[in-house]
Amino acid sequence: MLGVPFPGLSTEYLAGQLTLSGATVTTISERLVGYAVPVDGLEQILACPALLFTQGVPPRPVAEGFIGRSSTRVSILNAGVGGGYDGDGINIAIGEDGRIQHLDFHGRKVEHLTFDTGSHGEMTAGMAGGAGNIDPSGAGAAPGATLHIFDVNTNQHLDIAPAFAVIGHIYHIYVLW
Repeated sequence: MLGVPFPGLSTEYLAGQLTLSGATVTTISERLVGYAVPVDGLEQILACPALLFTQGVPPRPVAEGFIGRSSTRVSILNAGVGGGYDGDGINIAIGEDGRIQHLDFHGRKVEHLTFDTGSHGEMTAGMAGGAGNIDPSGAGAAPGATLHIFDVNTNQHLDIAPAFAVIGHIYHIYVLW
């Protein structure tokens, strides 16, 4: 479990109060106290007067894209870069919220951005054209495609699409959230 003390109280003080309430303190940081408590002792912990908020420890993060890729039949068509249908010679325009910094897009990414306001782009671009360099099971649908990243709020990826006709095929990915 993770606990947050009331304003004005230190995490060390909260740790002491949690221990008195039956918890086993595992970590203390500047803002949080990690602790373990048996299920039958949770009610006593929740009554601790120094405890503002508590929650379970979040689960380990799962790399994004694996479920999305494995729930499609792309792997049947795509045997990887250079084998099968891998998107080689295809341009993909993606409207996104910021720059994309990832090994999977090295040499295949063109950024047409004026803003860098988020970190959502790696997931979206990864599902479309991640190469799977770090983990091949995380490769995108078209690991050989060239990705053109545009500011999502300007709709520039829609306006400039006809210009890509001379470059080759282009596909649009719309990100709605």
